[in-house]
Amino acid sequence: MPDPALCTESVNQNYTLGTFDLFLQPEGGTEFLVGNISAGSFDFEPTVVEHRRGKDNSLDFIVASGKDYTINFTGDEITARNLAALLNETQVTVDGNCKIPLVGERCTREYGARLVHEFPCQDKTLEITFWRAIILSPFSLEFGTEFATFTGAVRSLSCESAHPAEPYGKIEISEPCPAS
Repeated sequence: MPDPALCTESVNQNYTLGTFDLFLQPEGGTEFLVGNISAGSFDFEPTVVEHRRGKDNSLDFIVASGKDYTINFTGDEITARNLAALLNETQVTVDGNCKIPLVGERCTREYGARLVHEFPCQDKTLEITFWRAIILSPFSLEFGTEFATFTGAVRSLSCESAHPAEPYGKIEISEPCPAS
């Protein structure tokens, strides 16, 4: 009789697919789930300064003078809370309805942010936390024959005063670190 338990092949537990849950927490408020995320990414972009030798212009040193961490996402749950966050505006209740006055606020609202990705077919998660972040990116609400979607970008800001060892946030994978 065939018995798959006798086979020694295994699946690489580091493969993953699917998107993530995105949680936002306004300053002084409670954390909320943005909703269904149909696509997204975590991006790291260093700002580098290169040094080149004068006689032959060859590169001999690079230093990172800055680092940007961003969570980009496409969602499809159109809520007042999501729209207010993406537009950097405030939601208010007027006559039982939620209204978002478009005042063109210049000062940005800050949020805490958490991306949580669960690896399929295993008990493993990836969690990215930004202690302090803003959502300020080009925004469009796409309507058509498919479900309406919106895009956004959550950019990490330094929170060195409260988290000196990890001022921009942290990445945690639910597994022990490999030996160095």
